[in-house]
Amino acid sequence: MMWIFLLSDTFIFSCFLISLMTARASTTVPWPPTSEVFGLTVFGTSVPLLLIAIMTFVLITSSGTMAIAVKYGYEKNNRCGYPIGLSYPPDWGERTMSLRGTDQTILQENMTFHFMPAIWFDDWGFEMTESIRVGENGGECLSKVPRQLLVK
Repeated sequence: MMWIFLLSDTFIFSCFLISLMTARASTTVPWPPTSEVFGLTVFGTSVPLLLIAIMTFVLITSSGTMAIAVKYGYEKNNRCGYPIGLSYPPDWGERTMSLRGTDQTILQENMTFHFMPAIWFDDWGFEMTESIRVGENGGECLSKVPRQLLVK
């Protein structure tokens, strides 16, 4: 997971460098020295390369923050749905698969599921449910209930 953040930071920084080099290569007018291009004047004092220092600080801080978020991230590998169809009481689930990250079952057209993504914490939570059918072009809702937000 951490690699995603490192790659995105590298990609953004590379884009900045490529755009700078493209701009410099596209003109014959001499550019000012790099220390002036990336310098700032702070309280009347010229500080060379201050923008580079700020960008480096932001990149390192961003990477460190993402590393902490990944390390202490909330992860729960619960299912978000189960198959429905012909079954026997008291459970209408076919127990053939679970919609979760670790299930390797290939979805096929006309499979039906009770889809129930949820987020649960100690003092609050959110859940929604829908019975769906795997169609030719994606999921299709089996109910025709109006879609609206209900707040208690």
